[in-house]
Order: sequence, then C-alpha cells, then structure tokens
Amino acid sequence: MERILRNAAGDLVRAKVDEQGNIVEVLEVLERAADTQALVQRGTQAEQQRTADLLELGEQYSAQALAAEAIRNGTSVSDFTTALLEHVSNSDSANSRGNQPLSDDAGVIGMSENEADQFSFVRALRALANPNDSAAREAAAFEFEASRAAEQSSERAAQGIMVPADVLRRALNTATTGVAAGDTGGHAIATDLMAQSFIEMLRNRSVLLGMATPMGGLVGNVDIPGQASGATAFWLGEDDDAGETGAELRMLGLSPKTLGAYTEVTRKMLQQSSIDVEAWLRRELAIAISMKADKTGFYGTGTGNEPLGIKNIAGINATPFAAVQPTFAELVDLESQIAADNADVNTMAYIGNAGFRGHCKTTEKFAGTTGATIWEQGNTVNGYRTEITNQVATGDVFHGNFADMVAAMWGGLDLTVDPYTHSKKGRVRIVAFQDFDFAYRHVESFAYGAKPAI
Repeated sequence: MERILRNAAGDLVRAKVDEQGNIVEVLEVLERAADTQALVQRGTQAEQQRTADLLELGEQYSAQALAAEAIRNGTSVSDFTTALLEHVSNSDSANSRGNQPLSDDAGVIGMSENEADQFSFVRALRALANPNDSAAREAAAFEFEASRAAEQSSERAAQGIMVPADVLRRALNTATTGVAAGDTGGHAIATDLMAQSFIEMLRNRSVLLGMATPMGGLVGNVDIPGQASGATAFWLGEDDDAGETGAELRMLGLSPKTLGAYTEVTRKMLQQSSIDVEAWLRRELAIAISMKADKTGFYGTGTGNEPLGIKNIAGINATPFAAVQPTFAELVDLESQIAADNADVNTMAYIGNAGFRGHCKTTEKFAGTTGATIWEQGNTVNGYRTEITNQVATGDVFHGNFADMVAAMWGGLDLTVDPYTHSKKGRVRIVAFQDFDFAYRHVESFAYGAKPAI
C-alpha cells in the first residue's frame, strides 16, 4: 500500500510500505528536509526581526505595552506603525506634555533613527529635478517610498515629495547659523576647497519654538475643550436658595496654516560640491521654516493665512514702558499682572533682544544705589530664566509661562523642485511647505511690555 510519510533522512515522501509500515519503495519526494529546515530558519529570523522592530518602536515612543501586545498577537510592523501613529496622535491631543523641541513630537511613520539618517534630501531632489532620469529615480526609491507613507499618515498629497516628520525632527535642530540662498553655494565648488572653513551667514536665534508645548501628528482641524469659568459659592440664610451658577466651557481651535520657504542651488552643487550638501540642505530649509514660525509666534496677526502671535492675543496682560528699555519695576509689573490672574508658575521666563540684555547688564535695579544690576547671576532677571533673541523688536519684552503656548504641526515637510525658472543659469529652486498653527491654553499666562509709541 501507499502512504505519505517521512523517511530516515527526514524527507516527506509518497512511498510503498509493508505491513509493518516500513518503506519498500519511494515513489515521490514531496519535500526535502533541507528545504523545510531553511523555511523554518527563515521564519525564525523573520519573527526575531519583527519582535526587535516592534520593541524598538515601542521604546522610542514610550508605548512598550502596545508593542508587547502586538508581539503576542502576531501584528506586523506595518500594522503596528499605523496603530502607533494613532496612539501617539491621541496622546498628544488628550494630554499636556513637557516642554520639548517641536521637532521631537511631529507625526511620524515609524522610521528608526538609522532609517531617518538614510533619508537623503539630495537623492530626492536630484530625482525631482530630473524626472526622466530613471537612474536618479531608482536611487531615490527609499525616499519616495517613505514619502508615500508620510502622505498616507497625514492624509494629504504632497506637491513634490513629503519628508517624513521622523526626518524633519532631526533636521529641525535650529542653530544660529546657515548658508545664504541663491547661487552662493557655488562658492563651495573648488578643487582645493577648505570645506571645514565654510563661512556661514549669521541669523537670529530661535527660542520660542523650543519653549512652547509641541503637538504633532495632526490631521485636519483640532478643537481642544477647556474651562472658561467655574461655579460660585454663596453664604445662605435659613431656607435661602443657592444662587444658580455653572461652569462655562470654551473651545481652543487649531487649523493648519501653510508656511513656505525656498532656496536655490546650482546643479553642479547638487552633483559635485565637496561640502556636505545633504546637511546644508536640511539645515537651510529647516532654519528658514523654523525662524519664520518662531517670529510669527511673537508677532503673528492671526489674520489671513497667519497664526496669532503672543503680542496680538486679545486681553493679554500689558505694561507700557516709560522709555525704550524697561525699568526693573516695569519688569516686575509684568510678573505681577500674571500673578494677579493666578497664572504665575516657577517656570516663567522673560524674552528680549540683545539690546535688552545690554541694558539690564548696565542698569541698576534701583537707581542711585550702586547696587545690583537688573541682569542677575545665572542669566536671570527678577529670578526668572531669561532668553535673548533678535526675533524680538527693540523695546519689546515678553514674559510668561511659554509652555501654555501650543505649537501645532501637521504632517511632514513638503518639498517641490523647480528646475525651470532659472534653467538658463543652471540653478534649481527648492520650495518647502509646512503646516503650523499656534494656540494658547490661558491668555493670563502671558504679559507683554513695549516701548512708547513714537
């Protein structure tokens, strides 16, 4: 009779067997033992890699319990990434989190640090600038795949290529320097270029985005409920009715407002420059976007397509200065107004420009006392942390709990390439778009001081 069984070598065979079940003749080998072992080995390796990837993602986004559940349920890395995005987004919307740089909390697609480092702006831009170059598009296959995932997670289509927020958060390490726009990058192309001595332009220092509370991974408009007023208690006489009062609610709204920036480079720079073009492009675009967002956080009008800045918040505490630079008493008054609204906390700070710092270092707290200056040891004023940036106009000083400012960001950085506008010069224009908005948990948390109107 015939049976399907394994022989002494472990192969799965169809064979004739005797009455004792011993193989008399092998009719067909259905599966080699070596092939089976290889499949088992591959399956084991795949499972080990899946488990490692899930654990890494869970650790990276503080979702270890979610990762452990995914491992038990056999969830794929792709499906877990989708669930993780939803988890992170919900956590951002429901909870107020610590004061972190904006770039750390943008919506992500689950890239590891190594994958984020591998994403190349240059490869993507070369492919976009040369759409008919199959080699360039093949070289940028990873970047286009990541872009498609970023588009899916943010539920919107990119005009060119969408840089995942995983990459953007590493690029948005805002410094005080950068490289001039246009064809100045051409100065980097030389036979004996000292790239380490490359002279970068000076820029204002960005501080506000690093002090605000970030909210990333957003899709569509966001409404955050809050309490506007509370109940009131009364002393009552015998058989009196309590006065009818109730807590009122308010709604904090966020909606995406698009911020755009562009820079230009030569084709030769993209292809031949000995300077680190990849780092230059990331830094240049990130700084342009973040610097404009940072200044808008101070002075945005809240009209048209511009978010509302602190100065223009309706009902903000304000102190008019008697002169261009404030006295110590006027700076204390900023604190006092916030405290009168029960919004003062130990983490409040002052923000002014370089002229404000110079004034504080050379002016006594109380005139004629030959005593301490307004500027104190530890870079504090009135006992509070003090940040300096020339984003703030001369004569303006901001004070408050800047963690009560919500800096919202939607999706990743949308990059488009225009190789045609300056094609005769051989320059390529790179345009970046990012959606931002600002909102304020408590207006009472902020105070603004200004020089007299001229």
